[in-house]
Amino acid sequence: MAGVALLVATFQVMLDRLTSPELIKFFRDRKHDKSLLKKLKLKLLGLKMVLNDAENKQFTDRAVKDWLDELKGAVYDAEDLVDEIATAALRCKVEAEYQSGPNQVQSLISSVTKLFDDEIESKLESMIDTLEDLAEAKDSIGLKDVAGQNWSHRLPTTSLVDESSQYVMGDFCYKLEDGKAHGISEKLRHFSYVQREFDDFGKFKEIKEAKCLRTFLPLKRRRYMEQWLSKKALDEILSGLTRLRLLSLSRYQINELPYSIGKLIHLRFLDLSYARINQLPESVCTLYNLETLLLSNCYLLTTLPAELVKLISLRHLNLSGTNLKEMPMHISRLKDLQQLTAFVVGKCTGSGINELKEFHSLRGTISITGLQNVTSGNDALEAKLREKKHLEKLALEWGRTTEDSEKERDVLEMLEPHTLLKQLQIKTTEGQDFLLG
Repeated sequence: MAGVALLVATFQVMLDRLTSPELIKFFRDRKHDKSLLKKLKLKLLGLKMVLNDAENKQFTDRAVKDWLDELKGAVYDAEDLVDEIATAALRCKVEAEYQSGPNQVQSLISSVTKLFDDEIESKLESMIDTLEDLAEAKDSIGLKDVAGQNWSHRLPTTSLVDESSQYVMGDFCYKLEDGKAHGISEKLRHFSYVQREFDDFGKFKEIKEAKCLRTFLPLKRRRYMEQWLSKKALDEILSGLTRLRLLSLSRYQINELPYSIGKLIHLRFLDLSYARINQLPESVCTLYNLETLLLSNCYLLTTLPAELVKLISLRHLNLSGTNLKEMPMHISRLKDLQQLTAFVVGKCTGSGINELKEFHSLRGTISITGLQNVTSGNDALEAKLREKKHLEKLALEWGRTTEDSEKERDVLEMLEPHTLLKQLQIKTTEGQDFLLG
């Protein structure tokens, strides 16, 4: 049941995106045939109507099960195509906001979309033909439209695939307990495995065949044991699995993240926790769909790319346990951040504490360091901490001794948090540590 419910969720996401004003405007501005989007939407709606009937018959009718498997593959491909269009639209929007002069913007947008323009209509036509074939096949195996079906109570609540989903989805999911992956289907979308102390390329060699893989998820065997991933394995994963949505490399002792990470344009979730990297490649800043970036306990990490502020889809940025010296300039552009675990106050305009004022949805825990760089209480007030009612824990730290104790008190007073805050920690320049709550 869960497999079909996941499929329904995918249908709904696609249908929503196909009707989004941003995507339609982008398509119109590029002078593409808008009727192709409408045709794709209608084909998807027609196929969605028979899912209830197919779900009931798949266990007793082999033809229905085979048809449903073909549909899953086609729908995944269609979602990738729609996501490719939406990503191109998002990239143009971000780059237009980031560049200064109109000529520069137009030149950049033209270069971004040239290859896209050359291929997109033929890809859409091919996808519509595939869905049309499936629509004809459904009639031949006796699948019926079921109007008014309600899937809301069965839709999955997480993007990670649970055990029941793995059972139903067959070739689409693979869990490696030990040894090397074998018998991998090109239909594979979700891959998980138990981490070993050293994972080499041989363990993942067959994964290269799964060009449409969505999830690459290591499972921890021991909580604190260090793991190592061979450079060849990492390079092959990043260069070959370009449709990944979720990539976890957590606890692998990676010294350098390859530039090819920028090829993963569909990526939503990237976990690099405990890696030994001291910087991120600039190509990370082209992952415009990225919603979650976990860098916790990357203790060698001292800086973030300047253009990280282009990742306007980011919701979660975990920087706990890093040794950042400053934040990227104008990080307030990431207005939709809900989790920002660390903020380092800089000395320059564009990296001051007032950057925090735009983060209206912050929740959970945040540690604010470098408060000696705040010039006055009025600047501290601009952070608007009192308005952030979803914050639960707040840590405030002055990094070095200042002779102006009056200014320090003034800054502290102006950083008064919301009354719903559960815990407040204050580290002063004198080395005093106060914990309230």
